[in-house]
Parts: sequence; C-alpha cells; structure tokens
Amino acid sequence: MRKGTSILLLMLFLFNQTKAGGQFDSLWAVWNSPTQTDSNKLNAIYLISWNQFLFSQPDSAFYVAQHHFDFAKTKGIKKHMAIALGTQGVSFYIRSNYSQASHYYHKSLAIYEELNDKNGQASMLNNIGLIYKEQDDFEAALKYYNRSFKIKKETGDKWGLSSSYTNIGNVLRLQGKQEEALNYHQKSLNLKKEVEDVKGQAVSLNNIAGILKNQKKISEALQYYEDALTIFYSLNDKKGIAGTYNNIANVYLLIADYKKALAYAEKGLELAKELGIIPEIRESALVLYQSNKALKNHSKALSMHELFIQSRDSMLSEESRQDVIRLEYKYQYEHQKIIDDAAHEKQLAVEQEAKEKQQIIIYSTVAGLGLVGVILLIVFNRLKVTRKQKSIIEQQKSTVELAHCELEEKNKEITDSIQYAKRIQSAILPPQKVVKEYLENSFILYKPKDIVAGDFYWMETIDSNGLRVMS
Repeated sequence: MRKGTSILLLMLFLFNQTKAGGQFDSLWAVWNSPTQTDSNKLNAIYLISWNQFLFSQPDSAFYVAQHHFDFAKTKGIKKHMAIALGTQGVSFYIRSNYSQASHYYHKSLAIYEELNDKNGQASMLNNIGLIYKEQDDFEAALKYYNRSFKIKKETGDKWGLSSSYTNIGNVLRLQGKQEEALNYHQKSLNLKKEVEDVKGQAVSLNNIAGILKNQKKISEALQYYEDALTIFYSLNDKKGIAGTYNNIANVYLLIADYKKALAYAEKGLELAKELGIIPEIRESALVLYQSNKALKNHSKALSMHELFIQSRDSMLSEESRQDVIRLEYKYQYEHQKIIDDAAHEKQLAVEQEAKEKQQIIIYSTVAGLGLVGVILLIVFNRLKVTRKQKSIIEQQKSTVELAHCELEEKNKEITDSIQYAKRIQSAILPPQKVVKEYLENSFILYKPKDIVAGDFYWMETIDSNGLRVMS
C-alpha cells in the first residue's frame, strides 16, 4: 500500500451517473432560472462544473467554470471569481498541464489575498504545492506547503493543519529525511486525535509505520500497523484493511519471515480483488511472488508474477495515470471541503450560540423590566392605599383632637365649678384658730376624697353659758 496521499486515493469513487444526471438537470434549471438569486445561480454553476464534469470531462469543466467566472465578474462577486479560477486550475492539473494549472491557481490566490480570505489562500497555496510535488520539485513544494500551513495555524484550522503536516511529511520522506518526516507524521497523528479524525489517525499510523520500517525498527513498525488495522476494522474500511495487510506483509518479507508474509499478502489480495483496487492487487501480488519464490513454490510464484505484471501495466497506462491524478485531486478538494464545512459549521454554531445568548439577554431584560413594572405597580398601589389610609387617619385625628379640645373645655368648666364649690365649703368650715380657742389641745384631721367633700365639720355655741357643740 502506498503511503501518504496514495493511501487516501483508495477512499474515493466516481459519482453514480444516474444520480448525477438528475442532479445536473436540477442544477441547470437553477442556473437558467431568471427568478433565482445570484448566489443560488453561482452555487449551481459551481456544482455543475465540479460534480458533473471536473473528474470525468475536465476540458468541459473548464468552459463551465468560465461561465461561472464571467457571471461572478458581472455581479462583482470576487469570491466566486476566485472559486471559478480554482476550478479551471484543477481542470488543467488533472490533464497534467501544470503550467496552466499554476497560472489559474495564482490568479485565484491573488483574489483571495485581495479579499483577505485565509481559507481560500491556504487552499490555493496547497494546490500550487501539489504541482511542484508532481514535478519532483520538493523544495518549491515545501515552500508552498509551509505558507499554507502558516495560514492554517493562524486561523486555528486544526483539520487543515493535520493535512499540512501529512503533506510536508510525505515530501520530507521522498527527500530521504526520515526523522523529520516521522516528526511531521507524528504531529499529524496527534492533531487527528484531537479533532477525532479516526480514519485520518489510521492513515497517519500507516505513514509512521512505513518510516519505521525503512529505519529497520521492525517491532515498532508492526505495532503501528496493528494499531492502524484495529481502527480500519472498527470502521469496516476494507480498503484500509487491505492496504494495511499488504504493509504488514512487506515488513515480514523484509525480515525473511515468508510464511507470515504470505498469510498477510493473501488476505490483502482477497480484499483488493473484492474491491477492484489495482494498486493493492499489485502490492499483494509482488509480495506473494517474492515469498513463494523464496519458499520454492515455483508455480504459485509464476502465477503471482503474472498478476503483478498485469496490474503494474494497468497502473502504468496513461488512462490509469490520469485517473489516479483525478482521484488525488478529488480527494484533496473533498478533504478541503470537509475542513471548510467543519469551519463553516463551527462558525454557524458560534453565531447560533451568540444569537441564543442575545435572546436570553433580551428575554431576561424583558422579564426583568416586567418584574420591575409589576413591583412598581404594587408599590404605587400600596402608596395609594397608604395615602388614603393616612388621609382617613388625619381626618380621624382632627376629629379626636376637636373632641379632646371640647372635652378639656367641659372638664375645665366642671373643675372650675367644683373649685368654686370648694371655696364656698371652705368658707363655712370653722377655722382651726376658733377651734383652738375653745379646745386648746385639739387638732382637725380633714382629708376629703375629692375636691369638695361630702362631709364637713362644724362648731356652734348653743347657750349663754358658752356650751359649744361640734360635729
């Protein structure tokens, strides 16, 4: 199984043509409808060029993308101009016209830079890096990969960063820089774990194991391959399983354990034939040929050698080479689409969360204002009742004060009358001086209960002899 991008190529299939036909009619109707918005029409023509033509008829895709570009230009929608130019660049890349592909990629990049569209810039820089990789200009490829990587790091695009680590690691491996390549693939694996890209983790494990095998770290390589195999089994990914079987078979072939190499290669071949994966059939056949030859199984070795030649020639045909390139680019763009969609969904989630928070604030404010209004209404009502009660109390107080004044006046009159009566009573009582005159050792104890006593004493002379009576 090939490392890096080649592993990922096996994940792709062409669109179902019947389904695509129906989709084309629907998109074409949107594109030609005078009632559709500009945005809908541009999205429709983009999908027509990309899904309907790009990977089957790239020359036709170029002309459809030109309509996309022209319409976007008349409407002044520069982002869609950049998208259309990118599609045209892909159409040339698929046809191995790298100079034209580079030309259109750079035009698209210039617009993305003008718009400060970081995701678009990173995508085009990555595409330009792929061109240089295809031309074995690894230094230039790394230059553009690193520029793409820097932007993804600035924007916090972890999915994109994991892909960039893989791309850079693959180039470093091709340059023979095994340790550096291993470091980048390990970083890619760590990020894929962080973003929970399970299948991507299996791919990175295969890439790391391949480098460890080249470094003759056999036990470590086998462990990484086994970990990858476990993931592919959990996903029921037969393509991944077949490729990993072949990778393990190659390790056992390297250490001359031919029986184990045969066992794993036969499993890989069975799955590869079932799925029709020619690169994996070739890898399985080669291991089986070499292992059987070493074990002196000449008839099986011959049979596997013939299968190897047949599959190799099929892979080397021009048509197959173009198919591989198409699949590679389709994967790159679909992977980028997944990243962009994830970023878009994240942005939507952030916006939705902000919207929900805003709604909570609004609802809370309205509820708070409503509560304050209710409280104010209650306070106002209580104030009104209190004022009314105060008015009643003040009226009652005035009535009581008036009655009190009248009572005091009456009381004063009565008291004055009583005091007058006391003076009259005091005037008729015999003075103590007179009593003392007749009764020298006497005293008077007169303690009336009230101001005017009900009882009083008197003294009177009743005959000429001076007899006096006191009572």
